[in-house]
Amino acid sequence: MNKIKLDHILGGVLGLLTFYVWVAIVFTVSTSLFAKKELIHGTEVARLQVYDPIFNWIIAGPLPFFVVLGHHFVVKEKTDVEVIRCLLIGFLTWLTVLLILFLVGIEIPFDINIAGGYIVMFLIYLFKFAKKDEIC
Repeated sequence: MNKIKLDHILGGVLGLLTFYVWVAIVFTVSTSLFAKKELIHGTEVARLQVYDPIFNWIIAGPLPFFVVLGHHFVVKEKTDVEVIRCLLIGFLTWLTVLLILFLVGIEIPFDINIAGGYIVMFLIYLFKFAKKDEIC
């Protein structure tokens, strides 16, 4: 296999591994802070009941960011920095939208939440490279 292709694959895998570490950290912190302890059959169990769109977005939203970040660590392409910037702006923009929807009292389903966030990230990326301006 070509070394360049192998580097791109290794970067993506590194990004996925970093994403799994992110998920583990978020679940560990949220479980220690927000879990309710219950006794089931003599065993103490921590039950985490956080299913709101904001928590789901904090878990699933950074996936493209971590994949591109892992790719950047391995391949060191200049365009990766611009893509990472666009992904962070898209992540924070959708998080702001979710916070506003939460304050208004509108709850959206999981699949629309995640798809909407990824679409916002993609649109910001698309506008950045279509106009060649400094949006990000």
